[in-house]
Parts: sequence; structure tokens; C-alpha cells
Amino acid sequence: MPENHNRIVIVDNDPIVRAAVAQMLARRGAAEIVATLGSGHEAIDYCETHRVDAVLMDARMPGLDGISASADLKTHHPGLRVVIFSSYDSPPFTPHDGPAGASHAERAKADAFVSKSATIDEVEQALLGESCASSARNTLTGREHEVLNLLCTGMTNRQISRALGISETTVKTHISSVMHKTGSQSRTQVLLWAARRGAGPND
Repeated sequence: MPENHNRIVIVDNDPIVRAAVAQMLARRGAAEIVATLGSGHEAIDYCETHRVDAVLMDARMPGLDGISASADLKTHHPGLRVVIFSSYDSPPFTPHDGPAGASHAERAKADAFVSKSATIDEVEQALLGESCASSARNTLTGREHEVLNLLCTGMTNRQISRALGISETTVKTHISSVMHKTGSQSRTQVLLWAARRGAGPND
């Protein structure tokens, strides 16, 4: 495996899940799966002694949960990319379009969240997001930038449609496009993406 490949660690207490995800990612050839681990504690210990570029972290595990493990890893290894992997559709384990989800996203300090129902393309994009981030920002259209900027101010779809003189349906279409280009699965993820890359209001 070339040295410039991203070194990925998969953390999930279900051995079948972590083996399946590791196999699918390995087949794609864009990253090297250097470890598959079963707990948050194992992930922290491993990252202390090995070079790791990104961690796919199960949100809910016995002992140290993925949210807490993610926060610890980001505190001690700020350059490490951590993606929360969750089968839950509501807080506290995944973000949603409201304050509770955002607060848990902030507590985890994770770079991205991805659902266990996501495609392997989406999982890979979340893990390799840093390499795709600049190109994603550059491929946003002028209108998508405008919608993103207003979204970052807290506007609703209706408020954005009025501000730009377009229909709510068109606003939703632009937001869906921004989510796709940034590898996001919710408005909260779009806001986190924008905040980390300075793509917020007045961008």
C-alpha cells in the first residue's frame, strides 16, 4: 500500500459490522485499513502508538461510547479526522436540525457524522473528507453559496426563499446539492462543514 494512502481505523463493538465495512473500504483502494477495533478505549490506545489519518467510530458502545472517545481523540490528536458512525436517527448519537443535535456534535468534536444506512461511497467520502473539502467548496455554484451563507445565519427555507426571491422547492434543491457536494447528511453537518472551512456568512 502506498505511503500516501490514508490510514484508517474502524471502531465498532459489532465484529461483523467492522469486518464488513473494512472489507468494502479496502476493496476500493483509496485507503489502508490499519486496524479494526471493538471499543473506544482500544481506539484511544491504538492512536497513541500508531500513525492514523482517520477513525470511523461507532457512536454507541459499551464502556466508553463513541462520542466521548471521539472528543478524547480530537483533544489529543487535533489533526486526526474522526467520523461518528451511527444507526440512530435522533439525539444523542446523531445530529439533527436542532440545538440538541448540534450540542452533541460539538461535544464529540467529530469532523463528520455518517449513518450506518449510508452507502459505502458516503462512508468513504466522510473519512476522506479533508481531501475532498476544497474541491467541494470550489464546485458550489454562486446560488449555492448564497443559500449556504443564509443557511449559516439560521434562516429557514421560507426565509431563504424570500430573501433570494426563489421558491422553497428551489431552496431545498440547492440545499440538497450542497449536502451532496460536501458529503453531509443533514443541515447540521452542512453548518459544521461550513464553520470548519470558513464558508459561512459573507463567504
